[in-house]
Amino acid sequence: MSDVYPKRSTFVWVAGAIFVFACVLRIPASGESYWVDELHTAWAVNDAFVDVAPRAALGHQQSLYFQGLWCWKQLVGGGELAMRLSSVLAVALACSLIFVAVAKFHRSLVGGAAAGLVMAVEASSIFFGTELRPYAVVLLASVIACGVTSQLWTMSPRDGRRSVAWLGLVASIGVSGVCQITSLGVLGWLVVALGVRWACVDWRATLRWSRWDIPVPIVLLWVTLSMASSGGMEVWNERKMWASFASATSLKQVWQIWPWAYLVGAPVLLWLAVGLWRRMSGEAWMGVRTEDTRKQGVVSLRLAFLAIAVVSVVGFWCLAYGEFAALWHRRYLIASLPFLVWFFGATIGEAESRWHAKRRGSNRGTRLHRLIGVAVVVMLIGLLMQGQGTAKRFVRGEWMVQRGEDWRGAIAWVNGAAAPDALVLLDPGLIEQGKLDGKLEDQQRRAKRGEYLRYVVDGPYAIRDDLVVEIAGRQAWQPMRNEGPDVILTRRPARSLRRLLELTSSAESFRVRSFRGVSAAIRLRGDVSFSSKSSPEA
Repeated sequence: MSDVYPKRSTFVWVAGAIFVFACVLRIPASGESYWVDELHTAWAVNDAFVDVAPRAALGHQQSLYFQGLWCWKQLVGGGELAMRLSSVLAVALACSLIFVAVAKFHRSLVGGAAAGLVMAVEASSIFFGTELRPYAVVLLASVIACGVTSQLWTMSPRDGRRSVAWLGLVASIGVSGVCQITSLGVLGWLVVALGVRWACVDWRATLRWSRWDIPVPIVLLWVTLSMASSGGMEVWNERKMWASFASATSLKQVWQIWPWAYLVGAPVLLWLAVGLWRRMSGEAWMGVRTEDTRKQGVVSLRLAFLAIAVVSVVGFWCLAYGEFAALWHRRYLIASLPFLVWFFGATIGEAESRWHAKRRGSNRGTRLHRLIGVAVVVMLIGLLMQGQGTAKRFVRGEWMVQRGEDWRGAIAWVNGAAAPDALVLLDPGLIEQGKLDGKLEDQQRRAKRGEYLRYVVDGPYAIRDDLVVEIAGRQAWQPMRNEGPDVILTRRPARSLRRLLELTSSAESFRVRSFRGVSAAIRLRGDVSFSSKSSPEA
């Protein structure tokens, strides 16, 4: 750890720069069309406040995030950029906060900057930081939970549980849990790790109940009620239906879900290389350590954070692989990303501190070692961006993320080109469409405005009122008895839709247009029926 503690103004300037940098990377991509999952969010907050919670529950989502987003919409408007700005600002703030937390706890400005910049450029952070979903709030809550845990790490059990930091930990975990219940499978381990740390100091005080622990059962009740109101039991009973996109099939997936090589392997190799160089130079492997540092090092915070990330990832994989719960998706593990980022920054900070342990003594030397540290951080971040493919986008001047579903353009074209009272076959690619297969007559598939399965055409991209919407079964498109649809609106590429039409000798009867991952077809003649046994793409 550095003996030269940065000034407060330095923290403010660097934190501000990281915040602005994170926003700059995300804002350009925030004006594109919503994709299908975001359209559920937009639909949920599109009307009155009393409709928010029921609509969120229809999508098996907890209501707190959606209710907050409804209030946000009243303040800033309902445009894509304005709405997504809520996620942009949440993740940008998370980038700045993790810089401050890492820099202060590990006393390394370089290490803190490394953590903040990695959080800013990491691909999943960019994706969820430009998405109208609760995962940006979960990222922010996870960073706050890590930060207050670092404050509690050096306290005694008695003092820690009487502090504001303890309330902050309970509150941040609770907010994350009521926004996305699966985040508790990550953040809950913070309480376990902190309990082990405190037990090493005073196990009696750790186990002793006090009135300062009252917020814990209150938050647990809050999370339980939130989960129950969102249809959690229904999701559990139908968990096999969700396995189509959240199942685990190979242990290799554990390695692929996060960039372990860049966030863990690279800084550890640098740390080992610096230690080896010190050893070969005849200096102590660990460098200069104070008595206070030795006491704090009983349980290393950075290793505890790494262990939490590994245990949570492996645990989720085991639950999904054993078909106990369909949890294997990056969105369900997004709360673990700040733990890896913290480990990255803390390890870089310690390596930087070792390298310059005996080379401080002048302002010139301090500035030089910081410049070298920044250069190493930039190199490692460049490798991360290269490995995740964001470097090529950055060099080409492209958006850092593209979702590839232009529902806005597709629905606008249908509204302008469809005949009056046309029948629209809607295939949004929802998992719940599977419930329609072989169970309903054609007339029963027709969804009225406000029904869940047609939310993609009822939100900000509303379809014309005179058009009749019929939902396609997810596993097979059923033939129409008398006449086929006049319009097809589907979450499949145009090439796939054309092949499907060719199988029914209907290709010449439709005009097909591509809107990236969405395609639309409008009938040119009304005397040709449509049917298909092909499965739409999820």
